[in-house]
Amino acid sequence: MRAIIIIFIIQVIYTKASFSQDAFDHKLLEMEKEIFSAGQESEKNYLTAQKFMHYLHHGIYSADALKEARRVNCLNLEDSSLQKSHLWNTALLAQMLDEHAISTHYYNLYQKLYPESSIESLLLEFFIHSQFDTVASKETIGALMQHDERFEALTCHNQVLRYQKKKEALYLIFSAIVPGSGNMLLGNGIRGVNSLAINTASGLALYYLISSNMYVNAAFWATGFGLKFYTGNIKLTSITFKEKESKKKNQLAQSCELVFEKIMMDYPLEFK
Repeated sequence: MRAIIIIFIIQVIYTKASFSQDAFDHKLLEMEKEIFSAGQESEKNYLTAQKFMHYLHHGIYSADALKEARRVNCLNLEDSSLQKSHLWNTALLAQMLDEHAISTHYYNLYQKLYPESSIESLLLEFFIHSQFDTVASKETIGALMQHDERFEALTCHNQVLRYQKKKEALYLIFSAIVPGSGNMLLGNGIRGVNSLAINTASGLALYYLISSNMYVNAAFWATGFGLKFYTGNIKLTSITFKEKESKKKNQLAQSCELVFEKIMMDYPLEFK
């Protein structure tokens, strides 16, 4: 009986969701017909902006919604309040979808027509700049700190984006000179010792072959197994280096994400 009730509930939820989706799609179709039938370009423009708002009102923050927003000629929207909200919403949606160039374009146009320095506006500006302009994002953080000093914590985002790894070549050179030393310097003693032992054994084997006048065998060993052991030691150092640097960057990103969550709870970015 309990299983039947659960199945019934699932069916009701699924039916309701399907009906809701059908109603949403039907409304989009109706709105598109209105746009097509509109006589004036200004009317088409207004109706297209309303169609974009229909996506947002239903929580559909998709590429299709952004595509709809970009159909609108923002400069020809006669309603200033609609124009302002459309520019903001398009910039925010584009940023959410990682369309940074589009977001930048609409945000700059928004600031040109409706200049403001509210926390919400500065936050969106920070997210836009932080993707490609750390200098500008630092300036935005400074402006945000005038509202709330906690925004200084946003500098961690720049640290993640600008994360500079140490010179990998240095560790590779050490490994080339003394096999295994690069891994040891990176803190992986086991890999380092194993690499040193293998390459030492390979070197001793080569020495034995040469001492025994087995030059052909020595040549095969030096260009075959010996070379593989040696180059493998360098590759292993590179792998260890990348693993360690990736771990550091991930730790930095995780701590930064926690900072973001706290700030966004107090200062959420919302569609208008």
